[in-house]
Amino acid sequence: STWGFFSIQYTKMPQSNSPQKILFSLSLVLFLFTGFVVSVGPSASSNVELWKAALLLATPVVVFVLYKLLQGPGQSNEKPKVVAKAEARDYTAEELLKFNGSDPNLPIFIAAKGKIYDVTRGASFYGAGGPYNVFAGHDASRALGLMSTDPKDVSPVWEDLSAAEKDTLDDWIQRFESKYDSVGNIVSKTPKNLKSS
Repeated sequence: STWGFFSIQYTKMPQSNSPQKILFSLSLVLFLFTGFVVSVGPSASSNVELWKAALLLATPVVVFVLYKLLQGPGQSNEKPKVVAKAEARDYTAEELLKFNGSDPNLPIFIAAKGKIYDVTRGASFYGAGGPYNVFAGHDASRALGLMSTDPKDVSPVWEDLSAAEKDTLDDWIQRFESKYDSVGNIVSKTPKNLKSS
């Protein structure tokens, strides 16, 4: 029903007293008033001009609000969250751990065969709560080759995988290469120029 549609759309709006809700409420009142006047009809009303004015006033407002509702949410006043740009350099395995998607202010890194990729653009997959978040912050070569999301399989050791599993790992790497930026490589020690004096 029309009333049910209005009720559902009202609950989807932002917090109370927002301009959208105020406009919506006004249009709903005008819509109901217009419906009442129309149901009475000009023949039963001594004021035909009131009936015409109600239609002229309510129709464009209702049409505009319905258009905005069906169009979906507009631009938010909130500034988009800025994620720190990945520093292109080599990282140790220990340093890599903090780029696991748990901190929304940091980029998300995944390594494969020792090469590190910034997969922040794929945060819905690799970020916190994503289906492949277990790979984030690690060299996940073995798990990638095995197509496993079991944490015990997240390991840089891939040399003993079967030929088919190695092919799967290479497919993942090709995907990373085509979609994401390479940051650097995993090293055993932090580069000297980054060590605190």
